[in-house]
Amino acid sequence: MKTIANIFLLALWCMFPLGTYAQGAHWSCDDRAFQYDMTAYISLASACGKTVNLSAYEVAAFVDNECRGVARLQTAPNGESFYGYIRIHSNVSFGETVTFKAYRKSLGTELAVETETVTFEANNVKGLPSAPFVLSLPNILGDVNCDGIITIGDVTALVNIILGKDTPENSYDYSVTDVNRDGTITIADVTALVNIILGI
Repeated sequence: MKTIANIFLLALWCMFPLGTYAQGAHWSCDDRAFQYDMTAYISLASACGKTVNLSAYEVAAFVDNECRGVARLQTAPNGESFYGYIRIHSNVSFGETVTFKAYRKSLGTELAVETETVTFEANNVKGLPSAPFVLSLPNILGDVNCDGIITIGDVTALVNIILGKDTPENSYDYSVTDVNRDGTITIADVTALVNIILGI
């Protein structure tokens, strides 16, 4: 009965968005504290390689644990997608290793983008608005349809897997389907996924 109530609440939540993406910045950087800059045009991809809706995330550049720039969302030349524009700052003109982190706004969680780094070079440009530098997110538990966010679409994908209705074109990520981590994929994982979406 609790599962049915949770699914009902989830459906209601999806019908009336609560503006979870319209919140303040998670990271900040004082650009006046640095002498040099470089530019990066970035986009996000899921662990499966699918393009991720950048508006669901905040992305920032770091040297060690110090924030060196926060991406601003820009409309891509095609007018239909987005890219991130980051001014990356430093007090040395060359050589620092820049890493990236993504903040998932809807769940309030940080994800390290561990595979992509940039060597800082003053006045250099990484990527272009028409061909951004792609940052790959790690696997996200429950992101079954591999779009980089946790939504009702993941619940549908997980139910399809349990019922044996998955097809090759769906590109489901089986590594994140055991949501409750009990070693099997069952309706209990659907319940756990609904609870994640509802913040329970």
